[in-house]
Amino acid sequence: MSKYHTNSTSIRKYRSEYYRLRAYEARLNEQLHHMKKRIRQIQQDEEQSLATQALLVVLLAHATQRKAELEVQPASKERNKQLKKAEKEFKEVNAKYKRNEYHLAVVEKKKDKDNTAKYILKEAKRDDVTARIQAAHDVWKKFEQIEQQEEADFNAFKAMQLGKKEENSITVNQVVSPFNTKVHLSPRIVSLVQSHRQSIQDKNSRQHTYLPVRIQKATLPGIKWLQRNLEKAKNEVLCQPDL
Repeated sequence: MSKYHTNSTSIRKYRSEYYRLRAYEARLNEQLHHMKKRIRQIQQDEEQSLATQALLVVLLAHATQRKAELEVQPASKERNKQLKKAEKEFKEVNAKYKRNEYHLAVVEKKKDKDNTAKYILKEAKRDDVTARIQAAHDVWKKFEQIEQQEEADFNAFKAMQLGKKEENSITVNQVVSPFNTKVHLSPRIVSLVQSHRQSIQDKNSRQHTYLPVRIQKATLPGIKWLQRNLEKAKNEVLCQPDL
């Protein structure tokens, strides 16, 4: 079941991925730096060892030839002395040759671990990580822009709703105010109201209904009451017999 991701969780996800890849890229760069140094050292060591090996091959051949020439000579005190010296030189050169040969084998083994091909592959891996870093950064910033835009839209919506609320409050205050808003009545309605008032006073002297004799203006709180009384007065006047 797929999980629902909000902008905040997506921002945290890609920001964490960005910094994780940056740390991985730093490790790869350090590895490439040390690998490059080792490859350079291996190349220099190999070149020097090969040159030493070539020289030792010549020296070993010369020592072997010198020893063989002394061995075929007739035995004498000088010949034996020279032969011992040649054998000692042969042993020294041969030992150096063996050590250098072994060193070349170690260099070959190092070349299997650190070589140009592996360096190129690791460098390609580092470049791929760099591209992923840029992609994660772009997505991270995109979600941040979306979140900022949504926040700005929400703030604008709240401001608009607050403005509407204030406007509605002002309108209600203007409409409901019992002191400022007044309604003008026509003379015909005024006469009907006066007739209705006189009739009510005649029927029930105990009930006091306040209607001004000269009504030219009425306040809003009494409009509904006035409209009901006007309808009653109108109906009573229309129902009276003609004189």
